[in-house]
Amino acid sequence: MTRFVDVASADAHAVRFAASLAMADFEDALQVAAARAVGARRIVTRNTKDYARSPIPAVLPETAIENTA
Repeated sequence: MTRFVDVASADAHAVRFAASLAMADFEDALQVAAARAVGARRIVTRNTKDYARSPIPAVLPETAIENTA
């Protein structure tokens, strides 16, 4: 799996950015902020509806795998 994904960490700047996002769940917003900090093109999740307001598109794992093949 680590051949296809990177794990991003969150620093103070990411926490502040997450707090500024219009997302219902702060933990989801923090994931968006961490993804943005590393230049991620998408977030892979089974809860795509939770990322409807995310500036980074969220995709299902199956979609992510199809797009990397």
